[in-house]
Amino acid sequence: MAELSQKINEVIERSVVSFSKSVPTDAIQKNIDFEMRAGMRPRIVRSTDGHCCAWCSAIAGEYYADEAPADIYRRHDNCSCTVTYISEKGYQDAHTKKWIDRQELEVRRSRIANDKRSRLSANNEDNDIPEHDPPIYLTTIDYQDKEAVRAILQSFEDEVADLDHEEALVITRDGKVYRCFGDKANVYPNADLGDEAIIGASISHNHPADVTEYTFSSSDLYLFENYHLDVLRGKDIKYTYQISSIDKTVDDYPAEWRTEENYQHCAIIREARSRGIGYRRWPND
Repeated sequence: MAELSQKINEVIERSVVSFSKSVPTDAIQKNIDFEMRAGMRPRIVRSTDGHCCAWCSAIAGEYYADEAPADIYRRHDNCSCTVTYISEKGYQDAHTKKWIDRQELEVRRSRIANDKRSRLSANNEDNDIPEHDPPIYLTTIDYQDKEAVRAILQSFEDEVADLDHEEALVITRDGKVYRCFGDKANVYPNADLGDEAIIGASISHNHPADVTEYTFSSSDLYLFENYHLDVLRGKDIKYTYQISSIDKTVDDYPAEWRTEENYQHCAIIREARSRGIGYRRWPND
């Protein structure tokens, strides 16, 4: 856990800030020291809201206080994670300093490792991850050869565009190429390969005809941003689309947005412009 947290932290270090001025870490540490000298083992629970980023997912969990990661109290801008100190006296929120009851503690525990939006989804379904086929390792390429990356993603898209379920092709930062298998409206590369593997990766996936919105879902966009992907592509029966942290080109709004094909397309254009990322969509050949 410590090694994974360190590597992920290096990727998004600039966005993670310490709340040391607002968190009573010194007071909590004194309580921890006191209770441990008395033969007790207090615990720390860090839980997410179910829609967290990769860094928060990596550090979320329940720990004995003397074994908790050094960054257990840290939060980035707009972070909604909670940190709870469990002692003989009760359960205390480390940030607000308020005492909580047992019911609230169990709610926080239930959120751990429950980031349901960390998936690629055709229509933002928010179900639990079902049993599905494991990913397959295909080959290793030079990840710096962006033309080779694009060609492999495009070849995969041509193969899966007409499938009735979702699949994804993942090319990791070290050039490993994996094929992931999902269900009717979702595929789960982060669950299949792990958070560290897909940070900074290039990924493509298909949206089946009966569930597509003819562009990315908000879950797709969420995964793109929170795993700091280089490129995320998608393809359905009519369109191919791409969001990118490298090519910042964004499509113009279509003349008519009140259509089935353009409503979500316009929403992604708006989000791309506000977030400073690239987004394009084009008709299939």
